Amino acid sequence: MNVLYINHTVKKSGAGISLGTLIRHLPAAVRPHYLLRQGSEVDDILGVGDRPAVHARFISQTMTTMYGRGLPFPQFAWQIIKSPYCASRAATLCEKWKIDIAHINETTLLADARGAAGFGIPVFVHARTACQLRPFERRCLEATGRLANVRFIAIDDEVKDSLPGACREKCTVVHNPIDLGPQPRAEAVSSLRAAWGCGPDSVIVGQAASLHKEKGVWEILDIADSTRESLPDVRFVFVGDKAPGAGLGPELEQAVRERSLAGRVVFAGYQSDLALVYGAFDVALCLFGGGLGGVGRAAFEAGLAAKPLVATLPDPKNSSTLQDGVSGMLFAPDDHAGIRAGIERLCGDPGLRASMGASARAVLAPRHDPRQVAAKVFGLYEDALR
Repeated sequence: MNVLYINHTVKKSGAGISLGTLIRHLPAAVRPHYLLRQGSEVDDILGVGDRPAVHARFISQTMTTMYGRGLPFPQFAWQIIKSPYCASRAATLCEKWKIDIAHINETTLLADARGAAGFGIPVFVHARTACQLRPFERRCLEATGRLANVRFIAIDDEVKDSLPGACREKCTVVHNPIDLGPQPRAEAVSSLRAAWGCGPDSVIVGQAASLHKEKGVWEILDIADSTRESLPDVRFVFVGDKAPGAGLGPELEQAVRERSLAGRVVFAGYQSDLALVYGAFDVALCLFGGGLGGVGRAAFEAGLAAKPLVATLPDPKNSSTLQDGVSGMLFAPDDHAGIRAGIERLCGDPGLRASMGASARAVLAPRHDPRQVAAKVFGLYEDALR
């Protein structure tokens, strides 16, 4: 079974990590082929190696917004201009490599999806972010969803519910496979905490994610500022690429200096050993709800590491993705007082941290087991071919 995986991200991201974990756990009957973006830094994550791969200069993304902000018209127009070429390229690669199934790793890559669908093979579009659709994007998704050989995979129910009706009808929820790696040694955890400037009595509140506004980074900075007196021994750690152009690292560091938060707020940079990162956290954050309209991979990583979580969701009390009080403490994105109170409560109660972390792992571990997730996706592949 030759499967063409199309991924548009250049930098290491949750989408790339999740896809790589899935591919590694699929049966040997799946032979991966790749269409990636030029300059890709995720080849090792996806396990490209010597497998057939094209690193393309042009990738067309059907989108009018980026993290909720409108794209400048020239940038939007350029994406549309590239669409026919990208669709043709996808079809050509399917023919050249005798592809049986195309797996598109984001709902914005509709030109590639339509090109592969035009070749006549089953196509899976992997929906990874809750869609905040404008009319143009909705029409494009609906048109793609009506193609007989296109199916959708959504990483959770919130993402599925955000899709247009034509896409929801042929969408299956398959949660992200997550493999944090082996349990870290206590010495390694202590060493990492020390590298962050945190002693054994410090309580570390951390978030592992890119440093974008939509990930709640400014809200975390405000909480660090406003809890100086109530949480004097707490340190707030951002784990994410802080280089210029990768996010708001320089702007956040400048704000830390201006607010005299040096030492209280730590920018740890990108870390690949997530088991070690979460091992060093005492409380994990995932404040994505306001900017992305859903929860992020970081929420599930925290639970699998048995760490208590404070997260935001648009409808926290009715979420089918996370359970308030079980998977973590969930709040609406604008409930700043509740978020702060939840962090304060967890920081002051080691017993609550331990019990909530244990309950989260018990609920999430079976659902995100890479072997089970891969088996479910392989079943979808086989069903589509039948």
